[in-house]
Amino acid sequence: MPTEPHPTPPSTDPRTANLLEEFIAEHEHRLWRIAASIAGPDQADDAVQSACLGFLRAFNPDTAHGGAAGAFSYLARATANAAAKLVRTDARRRRGLPPAVRRDELDDPVERAASEGASPEDLVMRLEETRELEARLEALPEEWREVLLARAAGYSPAEIQAALGLTERQYRKRIERANRRLGKAEAGRWMIPA
Repeated sequence: MPTEPHPTPPSTDPRTANLLEEFIAEHEHRLWRIAASIAGPDQADDAVQSACLGFLRAFNPDTAHGGAAGAFSYLARATANAAAKLVRTDARRRRGLPPAVRRDELDDPVERAASEGASPEDLVMRLEETRELEARLEALPEEWREVLLARAAGYSPAEIQAALGLTERQYRKRIERANRRLGKAEAGRWMIPA
């Protein structure tokens, strides 16, 4: 069964979708320049896309002021805000925590088990557990993984919050969600304390 190439969210007003299509057809280059002037050309496309999605979700033609010009002004501000958010996120990451410990510097549970004289079955089990945890970590959203790994590396919640520019609530939510996704199937075996 064929689907639309870019389906609109179910709650989107069709008038908003049509208006957005017109703006993209006529003014995409202007939106891109707005984003590029704030976030740089390499992130301009992401900012425009984010702004367009936000426009589809939030813009209401019934309550809008200024007609089409007002609607485009709204979209232009949304583009500038999306670009600024990308810049803030990058700045937080750049000034963030020291680089993560390289994989080869970590205590390898399989090597540790071998040095402790573990049986071949135990070695295989630890290797499988390690691979499973690595796969689960890779599947987490980057912002969750970043906080979780920093906490596991021994940084205090206050250090992580300051380095990444997070509120206490944002920090706790990221830890909780990551722990929930990591530990749900394994009864909390891999939980990291908040």
